[in-house]
Amino acid sequence: MILRSKFVSERKTGRWCIAFLIFAWGSTECSLQAIGAPLDEFLTAQRGYPPLHGEFELSLDMMNNKVDFANLRDKDLEYANTNVGDYKGGHLSAGLALTRRLWIDGSIWSRVLQTPQDPLDGLSWQRSIQYQMTINLGKLPALGIRFTQWGNWAKEVNRKTSSITLDGTAMEGTSVRNVRLEKPGDEQTQLDLIGTWNIGPRDSFSLFIGGGTSQIGFKKFVANMGRDCEYSLDSPSKYELTGQLVSGDAGICQLIGFHIVDLEPKYPGPDMLNMRYKATYHHFGGTYLWFTDRWRFRAGARYERVNRQMDEDLKNSGIPYYDSNTIISTEFGYKPFKSIGFFLRTQMMEHQLLSEVPFSYNKYTSSRFNRQYGLISMGIQGGF
Repeated sequence: MILRSKFVSERKTGRWCIAFLIFAWGSTECSLQAIGAPLDEFLTAQRGYPPLHGEFELSLDMMNNKVDFANLRDKDLEYANTNVGDYKGGHLSAGLALTRRLWIDGSIWSRVLQTPQDPLDGLSWQRSIQYQMTINLGKLPALGIRFTQWGNWAKEVNRKTSSITLDGTAMEGTSVRNVRLEKPGDEQTQLDLIGTWNIGPRDSFSLFIGGGTSQIGFKKFVANMGRDCEYSLDSPSKYELTGQLVSGDAGICQLIGFHIVDLEPKYPGPDMLNMRYKATYHHFGGTYLWFTDRWRFRAGARYERVNRQMDEDLKNSGIPYYDSNTIISTEFGYKPFKSIGFFLRTQMMEHQLLSEVPFSYNKYTSSRFNRQYGLISMGIQGGF
């Protein structure tokens, strides 16, 4: 926002542990970027622009040893003094007032996070519509209602494994060298109620409460099974496992396709061992805004809690899980020109990047979210 107050071959045999393959991918994954759309801690009911006017923001986002002023990375005993956890990316956001009370906005984020293996490259998006129902009158706040859809997407996630040999199956003796998920992603639908009070002519305070639903999944699970033969795997039920050759020489690979059926429920099922799942979430928080003609300061906080069915299974199994997060953000801005300003923003998280990219959280990566994390953003804001 600009510096003003109105300133997104059938076989019925075989036993092999697909769970291990998924674990081999998930257990070494470092999490990406709480369920709430990016920067929700700065929500306000009063956008303050006249019709057909609005704002934009272009930002560079990062985290590395050079900008880790809170010294969070050196506290990590496992990855201190490495580039694991380095984040680089950027985002473009824009908003437009359709009327004095009706506002639309959207954003797109590029995110690259260094993991213990290959970098994880993702794309985030968000689109919202907001309506201001009332104005601030004395102790009565301006009230706004906001509807948001947002999500994340990656082309693929690769994970190399040590050589695993499959025994007692249609592909007995075949080794598995690496696995990958094609097009992992998530999509959220969110509703928020926002109240804003004008404290004085140059500052205001806002509170919000909201929540939504989340859908996490992927398009294809692919395993490399010896001799560079790649199979797309699925599990129609916990009694079945299917595979289809997607890459490799059909004359060398043992099977073009297979369908294994067993009398015992030993396979992952349609949710692929909770790699596909649904969730609900709620959050609340607030922000303080102070501004002059050239300067602006914002500070916001957000607490959120996620309800995932898989977390109950993790709890019963004694596996660490995390279903809440606290985010604190601050921002300083300076406007040297009439409609252009510059800003510096910090974001601190209780649990590293928890759920801002929900597809990064699953049964096999949950223990990775115990770390604190932070981001720094800098860029240009403008009004039009």
